[in-house]
Amino acid sequence: MYHNFDVTVGQLVGDVYPALAVYAPLGTASDQLAINPKAQPLADLLAWASTSVGPSAANLSQAEDLGDALYRLLLGGRLGDHLRSALRHAEDYGHGLRLRLAADDLTILSLPWEFLFDRSRGLLFATDEATPLARYLSDYATFGATRSLAASLPLRLLMVVPAVADLDVAAEIARVREALNREGLLGDLVELTVLGGPEEPISLQRLSDFLQDDEQGFDILHFSGHGDTEGGRGHLRFNDDRGGDQWVDGGTFGRLLKRYTQPQHRPRPLRLAVLNACEGGVSAPKAYGVRSLLGVAPALIQNGLAAVVAMQYEILDDAAIAFARAFYRALTRDTTAGQVDLAVTSARRALATQFPGHRSFATPVLFLHAADGRIFDLAQQRTPGIAAAPTPPAADLAPAEEELLRAYRHQTPAGIEETVASQRKQLAQARFHRDYLRQQIQEQGSLAPPGLAAALRRAEEDIVRLEESLEQLEQAQEAVETAQIPPQMTISDYLAARLSNEALQILLAPLPDEFNTLDVVQSMRRLAPGFARRVAAKFAGNPEASDEQIAAAIAGRLGQFVAQPGNGYRRAPGGRFRRVRF
Repeated sequence: MYHNFDVTVGQLVGDVYPALAVYAPLGTASDQLAINPKAQPLADLLAWASTSVGPSAANLSQAEDLGDALYRLLLGGRLGDHLRSALRHAEDYGHGLRLRLAADDLTILSLPWEFLFDRSRGLLFATDEATPLARYLSDYATFGATRSLAASLPLRLLMVVPAVADLDVAAEIARVREALNREGLLGDLVELTVLGGPEEPISLQRLSDFLQDDEQGFDILHFSGHGDTEGGRGHLRFNDDRGGDQWVDGGTFGRLLKRYTQPQHRPRPLRLAVLNACEGGVSAPKAYGVRSLLGVAPALIQNGLAAVVAMQYEILDDAAIAFARAFYRALTRDTTAGQVDLAVTSARRALATQFPGHRSFATPVLFLHAADGRIFDLAQQRTPGIAAAPTPPAADLAPAEEELLRAYRHQTPAGIEETVASQRKQLAQARFHRDYLRQQIQEQGSLAPPGLAAALRRAEEDIVRLEESLEQLEQAQEAVETAQIPPQMTISDYLAARLSNEALQILLAPLPDEFNTLDVVQSMRRLAPGFARRVAAKFAGNPEASDEQIAAAIAGRLGQFVAQPGNGYRRAPGGRFRRVRF
C-alpha cells in the first residue's frame, strides 16, 4: 500500500516559487523556493546530464551531485522536514510513499527530477520501490476523472515508427521485439503490432486510418522517433505523404487518439503511451532534454490517457532493451501488474543496476494522471457473462445522479474518495497561491509589478472553477454512498441490474460453501440493497418483490452461471449449490 506525498510548485513570483507539500495523514507544509537553473553549480550539472554518454565512476558522482542539488533546492527547507516526517509515518505502518511532483512553470517542469537524491539517507527516489516518483497531472478540471479499466492479457501494444533519415528504424523495432522476446512476454502477455518501417512512411493520416480500421483497440502506444520544441509547444516528427517530415504538436496528436481512449468506441481503450523521442541526439542542453515532451504528455493525458512514459535523454541501445524488458515485465506480471508507477520504478532500478555510473536510470519520465498509479486491472481474467435482458424498468437514483456515477466513480480500490481528496488538495493549493499573491500585493503596494494583479485574477478564477468541480464530485460521492454499490461492482452492471459473472462472484463470495438461491438474494440485500431493488424490478417485475419472489426469478440465471466451467461452483442435492475447492 502507498500513501501519496504531493509537491506542487506555483508560478514564479518575484524571484521565488511558492510551493506546497501535502501528505494527508500529517497535513501540509509550504515554502518559497529560489530555483535558478542558470546558477552554479546547477547549470554545469544540468549540462553534464544532457551530454553525458558512457558510464564511469565520475559520472556516478556527478549524478549524485545533481540529485543532491535538486533535493536541496526543492526539499532543503520546510518541505523536506514534512517529507521526512511522512517517510517515518509511512515506514511505521509498513507502507510506501509515492512522490508526485506538479508544477505550473516550464522551468520547473524541465528539470530532471528523476535524479532526486537524499544524500543523508542514500535514497535515490526514482529507483526505490518504497518511493516511486512521477510528474503528476492531477487537475480534475483540466484532465478530467480517471479510472482503472479491466484489461485482459495479452495487452495489445502498437509500436509506431515513422521513417526518419537519421533514425535506424529497423533497429528500433528489433530492440523492442528483442526485449519482449527475452522475457517471454510476446504471445501470452503482450501482442505486438508494428506500424512503420524503413520503407513505410507514417503520416498522421496513415495512423488515423490504421486505428480506425482496427476494431479491437490497443492498450499501449509506443512511439519511437524524434521530438522538438517550437513556440513553447512539444512536437513529434511523423512523415508527410511524400515521405518528408510532418511535425505534429501534442494537442493534434492527443485529439487524434482521444476517440480510442474511450471504452464506448473500442473494447480496449488506449491507456498508456510510451514516447521514445529525443531532440536529435544529446546536443540540446538548452532544453534539458525534456521540453519537447512537456507539451506532448499533458496533451495526451488531457485527451484521455492515464499515463505517458517519455525519454528525456537519448538512451543507449542496450539500455533501451533493458528498460523495455523490465518495464513490460513488471506491467504485465508479478505483484506490480497494472501499476505503471511501480513498473517504471522497476525499470529504472534495472537500468541503475545494469548501467552504474550512467544517466540511463533517470531517462524515463512518468507523467501520471491515475491517482494510485494503476492503469490496468489485471488481477484476474474476466469470463464473459451470459447476456441478460437489457432494460431496467426501475432505478434508485435520479438520472443526473446516474450520470455522475458513470462519469466519476473509479473502478479502483481507492474509489471516488481519491478523486475528491485530490480535488480538495488542488483547491487548497489554489487558495494558498491566492493568499500569497494578496500578501505580496499588500506588502509592495504601489511598487507591486502589474503582473501580480493579473496573476491574482487568474488564481481567483481557478478557485471558482475548482469549487464548482469539487461540488460536482461531492455530489457524485454522495450518490455512490447512497447507492451502496460494492467497490468491486462495475457501474454498468449496477445500473443495468446485470447479473454478470463478475457481479455474481461478488454476491457469492461471503456465502458458505453450500447455499441456495434464497441465500444469494439475502447476500444481495446485505451487500448492495440498491442493486437488489433493481434486480427485483428487472427479473421479478416489482422493486418491492419479496426475497422468495426474487429467488424464483433469478434461479435460471444462477443455474446458467453454475453450469459454466471455471466459475468455481456446481449443483448440489436439494436444489442447492456448492463451491468447488481445488
